[in-house]
Amino acid sequence: MKRDYSTEFKLFIVDEALKTKNIKRFLKIEEIPKSTFYTWIKKYKDTGTVANFSTRPKTSPNIFNNQEAINLIIELYTKEYRGKHYIKAYLNRKGIKIGVTAVENVLKRNNLWRYKIKKKKKRYDKRKFVSKIQKEGKIVQIDTALRTFGKIYQIRQKNSLSIHSCRFSYSL
Repeated sequence: MKRDYSTEFKLFIVDEALKTKNIKRFLKIEEIPKSTFYTWIKKYKDTGTVANFSTRPKTSPNIFNNQEAINLIIELYTKEYRGKHYIKAYLNRKGIKIGVTAVENVLKRNNLWRYKIKKKKKRYDKRKFVSKIQKEGKIVQIDTALRTFGKIYQIRQKNSLSIHSCRFSYSL
């Protein structure tokens, strides 16, 4: 289970662990997982603190307040028939940070978004062909042919489950 540690406690643990020689034993006494401790150390070396930073997305969550962006999205989608990825790139070049899902949500709110119709997969129905499959060893086809060079009969046998045909030739 994930435990929530305070920033002061994290700083205390990192400082004490860096002072001690045996980090593994120290972490066992404090009952802190090694992976958690090493993420704290990495964050401490990079930023100098171990505080919990915001995980808020960096794109603008208030895109629906920006009427200019909404008008641009609708215009690009209806008049130029552009897709959501093109619209996102276009707005980012204009200086409006927006994600693909935000573009999709704007189009959904204005009843412009249409879902792609997926093709139905064709299935091979085995039940149709069960009666046609024959047991192994059953002879399906026998042909006899008389060759003109001498009196030789040739009998060709084909099995339903084998690819190769057997040929027997004999003289009278």
